[in-house]
Amino acid sequence: MYYQWRDKQAWKTFGIDISSPSDEACKLFDINVNQLVRFCNDEALGGLTTTTTKMFEADPDFIMGHVFQKGLAILSPNQNLLGNTSFQEEVKQLKELSKAATVTPWEALHVDAIECGAKGDLLGACKIWQDILVETPLDILALKLSQFANYYLGKTPQLLHPVGSVLCHWTPSVPNHGYVHSMMAFGLEENNMYEEAVKEADQSLAINKIDIWASHAKGHVWEMQGEFEKGIDYFDKTEKDWSSCDMLAYHVYWHWAVYHIEKGDYASAMEIYKRGIHPDVAGFIAIKDSASFLYRLGLEDIDCSKEWKAVFDVCRSHTEDHFFMFQDIHILMALLSADEMKIAQEFTHSMTSGSVPTSKYFLKILEEVGKAVCEALVAYKEGDYAEVVELLMPIQFQLREVGGSNAQRDVLNLLLIVAAMKSPREHHQKFARYLLNERKAMRKNSPLTDRLILRSSVKTTN
Repeated sequence: MYYQWRDKQAWKTFGIDISSPSDEACKLFDINVNQLVRFCNDEALGGLTTTTTKMFEADPDFIMGHVFQKGLAILSPNQNLLGNTSFQEEVKQLKELSKAATVTPWEALHVDAIECGAKGDLLGACKIWQDILVETPLDILALKLSQFANYYLGKTPQLLHPVGSVLCHWTPSVPNHGYVHSMMAFGLEENNMYEEAVKEADQSLAINKIDIWASHAKGHVWEMQGEFEKGIDYFDKTEKDWSSCDMLAYHVYWHWAVYHIEKGDYASAMEIYKRGIHPDVAGFIAIKDSASFLYRLGLEDIDCSKEWKAVFDVCRSHTEDHFFMFQDIHILMALLSADEMKIAQEFTHSMTSGSVPTSKYFLKILEEVGKAVCEALVAYKEGDYAEVVELLMPIQFQLREVGGSNAQRDVLNLLLIVAAMKSPREHHQKFARYLLNERKAMRKNSPLTDRLILRSSVKTTN
């Protein structure tokens, strides 16, 4: 852990020139970045809310403080800021601040990225973050924001390449270098380089055993390779390490719970869900994990009607966000599964009607992939399993575009398989077995796949 927080001169010595005259603001910026890469509101430091307040008390016009705050806001799945006039005005004011003669080129580029993001152009923001990293490879904020954005955009190669391009600069003497290795691990895993991903994650954990992003990357590897027992054992033994990382712990609990679904141990899965993922514990920030977890159980014919009610309750105020397609898909899962059909209909209508401001990229993905996924979710709820297959089959290799990780999007693969099994059409039933054969080849030790194969065989026989 790095505790010698950098003042203005220390940042300059590090290779990053910050225009703020306040040493205290510069140190608090360092503290905030450290909390972000650790996914942890550090109580000893006051947490992000407190340290951000103190940062602006030290320098109300602190450019990089505003960049940090607004970057996190733009990439938060909890809100669509395109129609938020006060936020947009704040971004305009930040842009004006960035025109001052004292502002450095590095800071001005960061403001340009925020301006793009605030307009819904995350692709443009990622291009600017890449330009920043070319000139300033030790900028971990640009690196982190870029990986966040590419995750939501479904840009899998870009989860890896920016990190790989700067990793050589992050030597052991550089503050936070372990967290760059964990970012590398996640990028490698998402690009199916599992052995290399584990090595990078282990290197990070050797530096800091509570690096939750590294543990999370290993969790993805075990999910994709069908090594569920290994994942269960690891998360059980290390819970005290990563559970303190409150910004992401709920998601690691999700991985842990999904392993138990794979085993068919639904009671243990639900116990973990209630402990770390349930809306009463994690709130709306965990909505994707709550919805995905319960939807997977539903695909195995487990009744979760009581649990869906709690998920719906935290969704109801977010039915007009429409900024990240991946988020919208999970909200729709919750609305349908809670039997809120009228609200679900209004939700899907507002996605396509133009009544809610959203980005051109969202509309592009909606047209190419998202609309079909949403219609498939509705069709499954209505029992039209053949229609689900007809909607998802043509886009099965484009699902990455909705965003999220390979493991998270797998719920859509399972939806297609189960719908094909339930379809009255013989070709669809054969297609289900076709998909299951592929799944078995990729995850040889998957009890869930074995259960689905058995169900498929019984249906085909009958």
